Amino acid sequence: MHAKRSILAYGVAEQPEGIRQPDESRGGSDPGNTSPDAHVLLRQNVGKSFDAEPVPEVKDADARIRAARESMPDASSLRRLAERLKALADPSRLTMLNALATTEMRVGELAEAVRMSQSAVSHQLRVLRAAQLVAVRREGKNAWYRLADPCLIRLIAPEQQ
Repeated sequence: MHAKRSILAYGVAEQPEGIRQPDESRGGSDPGNTSPDAHVLLRQNVGKSFDAEPVPEVKDADARIRAARESMPDASSLRRLAERLKALADPSRLTMLNALATTEMRVGELAEAVRMSQSAVSHQLRVLRAAQLVAVRREGKNAWYRLADPCLIRLIAPEQQ
């Protein structure tokens, strides 16, 4: 539906073409009221089109939208972030991360701490390393695992009630 901008009593409004105007027989205004009714003003100005400046809220909205688009990370960064969040979405991996938040551990120690098999812990550590949530330090034959980012502790710590 095509809309024409029209002047009303208090500013600008969208006036769809084809809207039936009030009947002339009903009268234009209340006899006790000296100001004309809105439908009288509309009838007087229905043919007057104009291009109005956008209201300030619209200008501000455009600026906010532009700023949001300019500050948005690229698609590959968002994909990497999504992969990290997927890695955090598993309770066993969260348990392991909480255990690693206290100290760095080897696979056997971590398996015992979280009551899982070494095989399962190794598999989950592989996922966490791929997501860059866990770092490894090699010392001879031993691999020591720790949180890659200490700030991760705030994100993974369960809420205290």
